Amino acid sequence: AKSDRSTCVISKKSITKGSLRIGVMVRSKLFDGIQPEWCLASTFFAGKKKHKKRKPASITEIGGFEDLRPKDQEKVASWVEEANDDDEEETEKTEETNVRKDLSKQSKHLWEIQDLTIQSKHALKPKVIKSILEANHLSSKGGTPDL
Repeated sequence: AKSDRSTCVISKKSITKGSLRIGVMVRSKLFDGIQPEWCLASTFFAGKKKHKKRKPASITEIGGFEDLRPKDQEKVASWVEEANDDDEEETEKTEETNVRKDLSKQSKHLWEIQDLTIQSKHALKPKVIKSILEANHLSSKGGTPDL
């Protein structure tokens, strides 16, 4: 959570800053449009109340999944898997596992790059720029001026 101002719509508990939360987009009662209803992630996947029919069938249905830290990705992926254990066939599980591994690997590498960037108080070094380019399957050949 970006701040500590939101409340879980299921448990009615305050969602503290930095907590893992899930937002379900719903039609607003106050204006013409949609808005998120925030839930503590653990409560969302454990609860059988309000959002039972809205639980994602796979991690690919969760917007921003790739932006989560690797440990949070693992938690959410295991919750999604547990919530859908009865519904999935073996081939879908294998495909889901492969997608999860690929996303986890990419995310871990990008977080390493971001952490390096944050630690550095100066401009990005050529090695970091090359890592970013390679992570995005772009050419990293050439000297510093070519990057």
